[in-house]
Amino acid sequence: HLALTRARSANMVEFELPILIALADFELAHGNPTGARSRLDDVWEAAERGPYPLQLADAYNVLAEITRADDNSATVDAATKAYRAAWCDGPPYAYHWGLEKAKAHLARQGSVGVFRARTGCIAQLDGIPYRFVHPDQSPCNSSRRRGRS
Repeated sequence: HLALTRARSANMVEFELPILIALADFELAHGNPTGARSRLDDVWEAAERGPYPLQLADAYNVLAEITRADDNSATVDAATKAYRAAWCDGPPYAYHWGLEKAKAHLARQGSVGVFRARTGCIAQLDGIPYRFVHPDQSPCNSSRRRGRS
């Protein structure tokens, strides 16, 4: 915890956030989900204010792991937020491993979908899991392609 203390004393949020997330993951791995959640509580505000989307994606992925055994809807919500944060500006400017972890959480919970960049949501498609769909090609925007707004 010396690294965390030094990062906080120097007010270096860019180092503090990964340390907190790693400690949360460590707490979870050692069977302390309450401690892990407590570490993540220190992450949210600074990561959203930052902006630190990569750290936010990692934090939401740890939260999805924490909630996995207890609450399916909370896990899906956390994994969706992780996916949204890891998306950044879309491929090739996305956080690949954050996306992969979020997709794994969603797949474990039975949520199959694709992320649509412009709307910032995960849209459900029949059996087409997690591939980039250009907004003009999405079945959700069929009215747009026909010239309707």
